[in-house]
Amino acid sequence: MGVAWRIGPYTFKVTKRSFKPDKHNHYGLTRYPECTVRLNTTGNEALDAQTAFHELLHCIFYAHGYHELNDDEILIDTLALHLAENATVS
Repeated sequence: MGVAWRIGPYTFKVTKRSFKPDKHNHYGLTRYPECTVRLNTTGNEALDAQTAFHELLHCIFYAHGYHELNDDEILIDTLALHLAENATVS
C-alpha cells in the first residue's frame, strides 16, 4: 500500500526509494499533471524529512494556485527545513 497526500481536489501518489540526486542535488521530484511525488530515501532522517516537507509544500502551493510561491525555492527550502527540524526533534 502506497502513501498519498490529499490536498484540495488533488491526490498526490508518493513513492519512496533510493536514487542518485540529479545534477541540481534534488532529492525529491513532484510531477503536477500526473500528481506524483518521488522521494529519495537516503538513510539520513533529517534530510529525508526535509525533502518530504519540501515536496509537500510544492503540492500545497500548487493545489491552491500559489504558483509564484511554488516557484520560490528559497522560501520552500526555508519552510521545509524548519518543519523538518520540529518534526524530527523528540
